[in-house]
Amino acid sequence: MRALPSLLLLLLLLAAPAPARAGEPAARPGAIEGAWLGPVALEDPADPLSLAAPDELLVLVYNHGSRAEFRRDRCRPRDGTTPPAIAGLAGREVAGLRIAVFAFCTASRLGRFDETTGRGEPKLLLRTAEIAALVRQLRAAGVPARRLVLAGQSAGGWAALLAAARAKAAPGGVIAFAPGFAGRAAGRPDSWRRLRQELAAELADAGAVPALIYAFEGDAFEPPEDLAFLGARAGTDLQVRSVGACGGAPHLGAFTDCFRAAEQARLLRFLETRVAPSSRGPSRGEARS
Repeated sequence: MRALPSLLLLLLLLAAPAPARAGEPAARPGAIEGAWLGPVALEDPADPLSLAAPDELLVLVYNHGSRAEFRRDRCRPRDGTTPPAIAGLAGREVAGLRIAVFAFCTASRLGRFDETTGRGEPKLLLRTAEIAALVRQLRAAGVPARRLVLAGQSAGGWAALLAAARAKAAPGGVIAFAPGFAGRAAGRPDSWRRLRQELAAELADAGAVPALIYAFEGDAFEPPEDLAFLGARAGTDLQVRSVGACGGAPHLGAFTDCFRAAEQARLLRFLETRVAPSSRGPSRGEARS
């Protein structure tokens, strides 16, 4: 009988949530997880959305990539999951506005999609809904939709594109690096292929939200030809790059200082066009939402 208390203690320890890893923001119930990648004035330091001067900002929300459906995603905004090309935009100015980069850690780190039955909500759609909710909260904090730009890499890029396409008030634009979902991984069941086709068709038919999309030659998950349908959309600039002298895996082509140096001017130009006086009219749905 003496072993019973020890067994109960062991069960309690196993059930307790794992501590955040170094570099990861600690999770708090109901809290927004993520980090501003640069100084941003807040009314309440404990609330990352209590912006003190939202009228001075162009807010860029970055969304990290995902691991496999039932592997817990990692989110380390300042340590590995944010490309230098995005982190380097924080604090820069375009059209009289300061760029504020928020690296978002979506709460859904595991998915629910049963690839055998084709039932359950995949991690990508859970994350898409959470990105959309964050956009609504930022708008409530005083940032107009036209001064909100979504960005992401791999599944984070696909989720950003999908959240923008589904938004009642479309964001100012999307930047996506190697956007990917249920790509060419070997042995993937047909349930994933069918879901990808459905979501790709939705993105292809979506209203024109301006987008700057990068595809990388040799990407084993999302080669440029598989993303060509995005380049055919009105308002989308599809850039195909080779990692070349920058090195690294093609799917992670945006994660080098070399890529940052080569593309930062283009990224800044894209952001400037989103907030230039000629583009500051109400975005889709903004006047009525």
